[in-house]
Amino acid sequence: MDDGFSRAEERLGRADGWSTRLDAIERTTADIKEILRDIKPKIDDLSSFAKYRAPELADKTDLLKMQAELKAGINARATRRQTIFDIFWVIGLITPAVMLGSRFGH
Repeated sequence: MDDGFSRAEERLGRADGWSTRLDAIERTTADIKEILRDIKPKIDDLSSFAKYRAPELADKTDLLKMQAELKAGINARATRRQTIFDIFWVIGLITPAVMLGSRFGH
C-alpha cells in the first residue's frame, strides 16, 4: 500500500510539473496572439502602401533615365581646363584690341 501511495504522489508531482508547463505555454501563446494582433494593422498599412502608393514612385527605368540625363548635363558643362582656356582666349583677343584702340586714339 505504501508503494501505491508513493506512485500516486509521483504521478501528482508529474501532473503539477505538466500543469506549470501548460500554464507557461498558454501565457506564451497569449503573448504571441497579442503581438500578432498588434502587427496586423501595420501589415495592412504596408500592403495598402504597396498597392496604391508605390506605383506612383519611380521605377528602375525612370531612375536610369534620370541618371542618363544627369550624366549628359554634367558632360555638357565646360571643364575647368576648358574654362581657363576660354578666359585666356578672351584676354588674348581683348588685349590687342585695347592696344590698337589706344594707338589709334592718340
